[in-house]
Amino acid sequence: MEGGPTLIFDAVCHPAILEEAVRIAAPAGRIGVLGFSSTPSAIPQQELTKKELTLYASRLNCAMFPTVIDWIAKGLVNPGKIVTHHVGFRDVADAFALAERNPRDCCKVLLDFGQGG
Repeated sequence: MEGGPTLIFDAVCHPAILEEAVRIAAPAGRIGVLGFSSTPSAIPQQELTKKELTLYASRLNCAMFPTVIDWIAKGLVNPGKIVTHHVGFRDVADAFALAERNPRDCCKVLLDFGQGG
């Protein structure tokens, strides 16, 4: 993508991931942080301001992971239902474009590493 990605999600929450996201994000890009890490990141504030980046943080889970994992194990929830599109991993740019252009039609775009080899 020319100028870098306009939307980045960090669900890993390793300090280096957030630092990399700030480095590669396009000007006026958005970064969503979804994990928990007590380790500080070395991000100069100037990098956020210079690119006019927006940083969003969400704790998302409300301590529901064990409950949801149990529901999946019991067959009460089918996580496959949230996958709305399958895209070969070599077409990752198309996957991002699809998700960005069609937010109402895309819940989860799955990169398929078994096809498109």
